[in-house]
Amino acid sequence: MSWWQDINRVYRQLFHRLRWLVVVLALMLYGVSGFYSVDADQRAVVSRFGRIVEQNVMPGMHYRLPWPVESVETLSAVELRSINIDFAKELDSALTGSELTTGKGDLIELALQVQYSIPSPGKFLSVAMDAETILRNIAKAQAVIYVSQRELDSLLTTGRSDFQQWMQQAIQQELDSFSPGITVTNVMLNRLETPAVIKQAYDEVQMAPAAREKLIQDALGERETKLARARSEVNKTLKQAQAQARAQVANTEGEVQRLNTLIVSLERQPGLAKKRLYLETLKQILENARVSFINRDKVERN
Repeated sequence: MSWWQDINRVYRQLFHRLRWLVVVLALMLYGVSGFYSVDADQRAVVSRFGRIVEQNVMPGMHYRLPWPVESVETLSAVELRSINIDFAKELDSALTGSELTTGKGDLIELALQVQYSIPSPGKFLSVAMDAETILRNIAKAQAVIYVSQRELDSLLTTGRSDFQQWMQQAIQQELDSFSPGITVTNVMLNRLETPAVIKQAYDEVQMAPAAREKLIQDALGERETKLARARSEVNKTLKQAQAQARAQVANTEGEVQRLNTLIVSLERQPGLAKKRLYLETLKQILENARVSFINRDKVERN
């Protein structure tokens, strides 16, 4: 007997003895593959041959029949999802238009974000084939309805908060009618403005009262400045006049005092007083006089 025949014989003996052990191990592995875990922030949905049998499996270790009998799909229960809707970029904007029309026929551009969570993964996966597309279409329809019932000024000024709150309630109410397992947590307006072609004209109209008020305030400020300057000039002139008056009175009083003294001197010593008066008068004349010296010999020769 050759060595090759010995190997074949040993292989057949081992295969005959271990085949059932291999089968048992394979069945055990197949059975163990049915265990699965769900994280704390997740919920699981179990389907049996494509039909959902457990819609909301809580976190922890669980068991389901191995593939292909049952399958498991996990979704985040705390993740905050969102969809962005920009009417100018929607695929159907060529048909419906990129702007919305207000109650008075004004055009307005709108982009918004809808935030939502999935508290019921089973309903989210089973009620609708594409729940997010349905949510998008509902949000677009509700936005068109709301804008068509409002005026442009209220939407652009004080109505933004009311718009967001109304949208959240209206979308949730429509979703609750068929329970897709979606909860709308918030609606935010990313862009709400008039189209660029009319935005400039609208801004000018909106800024006109502010510009008018600015002109009024500038004129009032200039008026107050000029009034303050005029009051300062009047006060300055008045003080100068009062100072000149006081100086004139003082000079007059001094002159009266001097004349009285001169009269007393004339009465007591008339000669001395006249001489003093003469010298003072001569002094005043000579202070303003111009003195010239002339050579008489030179004048006579000429």
